[in-house]
Amino acid sequence: MTTHFKFQIFIAFLMLCVYRLGQSQVNTESLRKSDLSPGFHNTAQFDFGMVSGNSEFLRLKSSFRSDYVSKKYYSFGVIQYQRGTKSQKKFINKGFIHLRSIRRLTDRFSGELFVQKEFDDFILLQDRSLVGIGLRSSIFQTDSTNRKVRLFLGNGAMWEKEKLTTEPVPLTKIIRSTNYLSLQTRLNDLVSFNFVGYYQASLERWRDYRVLVQSSLGFNLTKSFMFQTNFNLRFDNEPPGSIKKCDLELTNGLKFSF
Repeated sequence: MTTHFKFQIFIAFLMLCVYRLGQSQVNTESLRKSDLSPGFHNTAQFDFGMVSGNSEFLRLKSSFRSDYVSKKYYSFGVIQYQRGTKSQKKFINKGFIHLRSIRRLTDRFSGELFVQKEFDDFILLQDRSLVGIGLRSSIFQTDSTNRKVRLFLGNGAMWEKEKLTTEPVPLTKIIRSTNYLSLQTRLNDLVSFNFVGYYQASLERWRDYRVLVQSSLGFNLTKSFMFQTNFNLRFDNEPPGSIKKCDLELTNGLKFSF
């Protein structure tokens, strides 16, 4: 079985998962990998948290991603699902699937094409579908044996279809700009830090915008295992219904690479 045929099977599998979920651009920049050798690379991650006694709390988060690298192209797919319960009541139920293909144009610029499906019960999001295109620019890069710093800027546009769980069920179809700034650092062989900030606005109504900020601090335990702390900030200037504009999230977990 050739590598190209394996890649076609992989893409078909992910598209089938998108269909099965039936379900905004989330931060896939933090899942992007660099310095990969040609071929396939896979990562699975599972986070678990619980409290038992006077109060009952359970939170699960699982994800899988696969990268494919060739001379001019870099493609990856991400599947993620989170679920949380407190006193047997569900307070987190969300997931997304993201596919992205990147073609290097020059040493500094790359073209990107992506599709995504997402759902999130907590923000009344029943289904959000995206198709987008963009340009990624390398602003600054420095690499040494033990340390690296990379800064990227991304600009593009995406078509978005969104369906909420409120009554009556609204359905919106708009075109948004999508822009991000990404900082990737490796302080030494053991510690790494990543930051990315997104700004997305409707091209018809600039007051309809969203901001997503995510940072992660990782500590390598072994070659395959990493302990990671993540901080997420999500702001929606025009959220649906009674949903608050701002959400904060702090998580800790282990990442396994193979």
